Amino acid sequence: METRLGLRDRLELSRLKLEKQALDTVDLDKPEACEDDDSFGSEEDAEGEDLVEDVDDDEVVAPQPPSTQNRTQMKIQFSRFPNRIPTICFDYPSDLQVSRQHSPGINTTEISSETNPVFFKCYWERNCVKNAFVRAGFCRLLKGKKWTAAWIKHMPRTSFKSIQAHQKVNHFPDPWIIGRKDRLMKTINSMKRKFASAYSFAPEGFLLPSQMDAFQRCLDRESGPSMWIFKPPASACGRGIRVIHSTQLETFLKSKNRKWVVQRYLSSPYLIDGFKFDLRIYVVVTCFDPLRIYLFQEGLARFCTVKYSTQPSHLKNRLMHLTNYSVNKKNDTFKASSTPAAMDGSKWSFTALLAYLQKQGKDITLLQHKIRDIICKTIIAAESHITPLTQTYVKHRHACYELFGFDMMLDSSLEPWLIEVNVSPSLMGSSPLDKRIKGLLMSDIFHLVGHNVPPQLIPEGSNNSTSANADKKKVGKPPSTSRKLFDIVQDYKITAFEPGHLALFCEDDWDIVYSMEEEMDRLGHFQRIYPDESSGEDRYASYFSCARYANRLCQKWLQTKRKKEVQKKAGYNVLQTRVIPNKSKKSL
Repeated sequence: METRLGLRDRLELSRLKLEKQALDTVDLDKPEACEDDDSFGSEEDAEGEDLVEDVDDDEVVAPQPPSTQNRTQMKIQFSRFPNRIPTICFDYPSDLQVSRQHSPGINTTEISSETNPVFFKCYWERNCVKNAFVRAGFCRLLKGKKWTAAWIKHMPRTSFKSIQAHQKVNHFPDPWIIGRKDRLMKTINSMKRKFASAYSFAPEGFLLPSQMDAFQRCLDRESGPSMWIFKPPASACGRGIRVIHSTQLETFLKSKNRKWVVQRYLSSPYLIDGFKFDLRIYVVVTCFDPLRIYLFQEGLARFCTVKYSTQPSHLKNRLMHLTNYSVNKKNDTFKASSTPAAMDGSKWSFTALLAYLQKQGKDITLLQHKIRDIICKTIIAAESHITPLTQTYVKHRHACYELFGFDMMLDSSLEPWLIEVNVSPSLMGSSPLDKRIKGLLMSDIFHLVGHNVPPQLIPEGSNNSTSANADKKKVGKPPSTSRKLFDIVQDYKITAFEPGHLALFCEDDWDIVYSMEEEMDRLGHFQRIYPDESSGEDRYASYFSCARYANRLCQKWLQTKRKKEVQKKAGYNVLQTRVIPNKSKKSL
């Protein structure tokens, strides 16, 4: 059976031959085929998952014109810490009229990459992805392994072993643990058995036919009629979804002998002008060990195009019950938002929704707190599965990151409910609103994760230049943490590091805390929601399968930063690196 990528390659073979002769002249007006390395596996990963993008906005749109910026120029950002490799800056699309603001004390400069081009690889044909790399000074690589950044399909676990220290890819091994509807339900139900109400944010559900008996017992306990939503385990765009009244269940199950994810239908959603809607929220995990979670400050509210009703005769009306854009765009009443802040269309920005709710007298601060809580708990539920895989198959801590699209719904009490998690959320820019949000999103993601400047491009004489050569010499495992520091980190009675504790830090310990601080200097429109600096203790610690050293190290470091009087009294420079001796001392 031919894969989609193979078909595309054959159809565009003649054009690819021409493009291979001029890799530095990427034509952004036309979609391009991407010949991935053999190491990136086939169309399906080792688990046999469906590797399609969540194409909520799956329609043909006019490509963004090529960037006029000289692609041989590259802006780089220096770390505030000594002997750290600078990273490549990703500016926003010029038509969005947004400028990237750098933290005080952060230095940037422009360098030429004409003689040493930096390459990216791209599988999904999305303008917001390709153009972000081109604006930053990258050139697209159609074949080969000399790439620095890759926005690609999912890979088999073993393929992660080939990723080098200077390369970054947009996936972790097996994010399907929460990225498929059936596996998300298993994961959340497992946490519910351990923590009960703490994981009650997902509707009650069952996997059919394996849990048919449990589903039947649930129905027998019902005191009256109920509504249930049936979904295929791995699908997108609302395909195959059915809303069924309990009085119709027996007939439906007899006629549909297949695998289902069935959940209790949220029959009392929060309505705006009589219409049901859901939320698409963007979340990036830059590392699982230690865990770092970032929430994008903008998102989407997606509305149905027919007013809501729970009458059994209306349950087959997909335009009334399914909020998917791919379903509702076909309705004549669908209306695109006029501006990003508008509240007059079938899609709103998340900030526009919050503004509306605030005008209605709702507590949006509490709502946002609950949304962040659901995100953190869901990713922590997957952490015990993904972290060991990452430790086994990924050689370098900073090689992977993941963009998740969280879909949530608000009930009539404004309580958020987790519907599903997408591991390849749609990045199509089918409207000015989508184009703006996803243009900002992708620029901020690539800036946040920190693509290192290749050693040959680091300016001579800079404070960071020596780290490039030092990094090339590193072989094998970094110096191990001392037993004394390990005990200090794992001691719950010690909430922050004392100056003497910092003297015990090895190279890897400093790399963990420096990397976390550097990401805070590259936030853009992201907010870090884990670890939380505002809390003295990690309130999510009990949900982890085990107390990981790196997580506790970060939590104690965050509390240490605020105890400046302790550091000043001891005269100890907490930013002094033990990796490469350097007389320059900088502070936060």
